[in-house]
Amino acid sequence: MSLLSPHVHPVLVHFAFALTLTAVASFWLARLVGGPARADSLRHAGDWTLAFAGAAIVLTLAAGFVAANRVAHDAPSHAAMLVHRNWAVASGLLILALALWRWRRRAVSPSWRFVGALSVVALGLMVTAWHGGTLVYGHGLGVERLPEPSSDGHDHVH
Repeated sequence: MSLLSPHVHPVLVHFAFALTLTAVASFWLARLVGGPARADSLRHAGDWTLAFAGAAIVLTLAAGFVAANRVAHDAPSHAAMLVHRNWAVASGLLILALALWRWRRRAVSPSWRFVGALSVVALGLMVTAWHGGTLVYGHGLGVERLPEPSSDGHDHVH
């Protein structure tokens, strides 16, 4: 598999998503838990996780542009790709900006304003993920073929 394969995007996107949500959870817990040692540990975890999320977002956006130019699509799926791309670029750049800002201020605890802003942007990333799922499961993008039934059929009623 080449790094310019459209299959790289779905691999990376899960890292960007999981790391961002883990950073949000770490910062929330750092603000809410008792004890300075525990809060400090969670803050450091959030800082590093958000830094890795920022790196994953850069790679994911790049792979997304490659995938968009390499998968076969029609006019309705192209319109859906544009919506996904717009959400991805906006939320991705905001997460990257917040990650860079937070990295420069990692010596101090994150403010409620920062944690709130990151949480709102993470919700935007969830909208992006929803639109990405619609591309695959609604429009069939990136799906090369459906499996051929090898028997009379299959169901999950046992």
